[in-house]
Amino acid sequence: MTKALTPHIGALMALQVSFYVFLVGSKILLAVFVGRSRSFLRGRPYILTMRCLGLVLALFALVLFRDGLALLNIL
Repeated sequence: MTKALTPHIGALMALQVSFYVFLVGSKILLAVFVGRSRSFLRGRPYILTMRCLGLVLALFALVLFRDGLALLNIL
């Protein structure tokens, strides 16, 4: 039973390497996509979309705040 609980050093290294490769790789891909879509990110539809999403996020925060106060029996 204790043999099953002791991790192999290869498994540990594989986990760390794959985690950092995917973490750094996703950031690089995101930077490439943002760099290629620079004209889209400056357009009017993008700005309106961000404003609408900001409004939705603010409304969601208010709902969660109200629910938190209700759970604390303040409301």
